[in-house]
Amino acid sequence: MSNNRALTRAIRERMSTTGETYTQAMNALKGGAPHTVNHQPGSLQDIVEKLTAAEDEYDRLLTLEYDRLESEGYVLVGGGQLDGDSWDLHDGRTGIVIDSGAGGIEAFDRAAIKFAGDRSYCHVDRVEIPGGDPHTVAVRKIIASGTPDWLVNAIVEGMSQTTQFEIDDFLGRFRMP
Repeated sequence: MSNNRALTRAIRERMSTTGETYTQAMNALKGGAPHTVNHQPGSLQDIVEKLTAAEDEYDRLLTLEYDRLESEGYVLVGGGQLDGDSWDLHDGRTGIVIDSGAGGIEAFDRAAIKFAGDRSYCHVDRVEIPGGDPHTVAVRKIIASGTPDWLVNAIVEGMSQTTQFEIDDFLGRFRMP
């Protein structure tokens, strides 16, 4: 179990310094592309593979959209109101807390404007991918192919609670050292 945690930490560290997706960072650390396995169409592994690919595509497109916004002069921010009138302001790319305080959304807005300096800011929650979210499209296609929506929802929920290492292990992607 500690090897999984160590690998996950190393992957997250690489992601923070390179901007790579989880899978890209993992592949770089593991020494190449993952082992490819052909899964039976409609199998649980096939569904998870499609959802994972859609998430990677979403990350790639979102990064491109962030790049476009920053090239147009926007500063990306995240965070917002926590409870009551307290808030946190995060760097939109790294998630690092830039500022925090009280005073509701108005105070958050003032802090974001100050952080952005002479540029405008854009909250990452408002960034949309042109053409829609590929993850949502993949879920719709999987459901349309006959997989019950309750099963797809359970898989998506389970994937959100599972490390990428565990998902890749389930899919048979690893060449263990």
